[in-house]
Amino acid sequence: MIKISRSQTSSMVPVLLYTAGGAQCTILREGANLVSWIPANGGEQLFISRCSGSVDGLPVRGGIPLVFPQFAEMGPLPKHGILRNVNWDLIAISSQPDCASATLQTECRPFSYPGWPYAFRARLVVELQDHSVFLQFSIQNTGTQTFAFQSAMHAYLRLPGGTPADILGCIPASYFDKQLQSWCEPAMSAPVHINAATDRIYQSPATRLQCQSGVTRLTLQSGGFPETVIWTPWREGAAAIPDLGDDEGDQFICIEPAAIYQAQQLAPGSQWQGRLRLLAETASEPDHEPVPASESTQP
Repeated sequence: MIKISRSQTSSMVPVLLYTAGGAQCTILREGANLVSWIPANGGEQLFISRCSGSVDGLPVRGGIPLVFPQFAEMGPLPKHGILRNVNWDLIAISSQPDCASATLQTECRPFSYPGWPYAFRARLVVELQDHSVFLQFSIQNTGTQTFAFQSAMHAYLRLPGGTPADILGCIPASYFDKQLQSWCEPAMSAPVHINAATDRIYQSPATRLQCQSGVTRLTLQSGGFPETVIWTPWREGAAAIPDLGDDEGDQFICIEPAAIYQAQQLAPGSQWQGRLRLLAETASEPDHEPVPASESTQP
């Protein structure tokens, strides 16, 4: 039997999901940020900085923040847009024989935020299984004007003990290197080895990638996003980030399904969906392929 804990009365209380097999995850109402995911018989897979909350006005550093409608500083809005500091409503929570799920939602009227004159509804569905977690992020244009937006699922994946990582299933596309401020061509048929500061935007979706660090391997599958971001400040870049410990730069890597240079257009009444599924296993285990209920119905 799936156990579910929830609070309908306070936006300060996080949403907790559990499975009978021992998996659990935690979703903050502020920003609908999935800040913890512990698969069955495993450890924490997401990174949260111990310095989160140390700088006024900044959201939690880590988890899986939702980026919309602006990526980074690429526009007039606050960094990564307007959803990370918004309190979301818990509108549904349920259990099935093999998964627990929660749905959170927030709505924006025209001109609710300076620099953003459009109306929309944002929704996040989280489905937890013993060895995987699935996120479905959707935006519906509830206004009368077409708008363009950037988006990403800014997943902070924990690296055990600062161990370098290999990203397998190499992304076969050119990428923009934000450190070099230039476009680059990837090495053919080679994993991306991460042992230094990295900041790249690949012009290809993360349809299926694997991040391997030590004996830990995470498989990422995404849909609806045309691009992929790989970012970590590593040891040399941590000191420049005010809400990150100087010794925390090599404790995570962000692998993000994204729509940045290929921004999305959304007409009135239309809806866009982006999806991310994470599967945890040890490197010696065979691949598991549990498919969350909502993922199996997506086009």
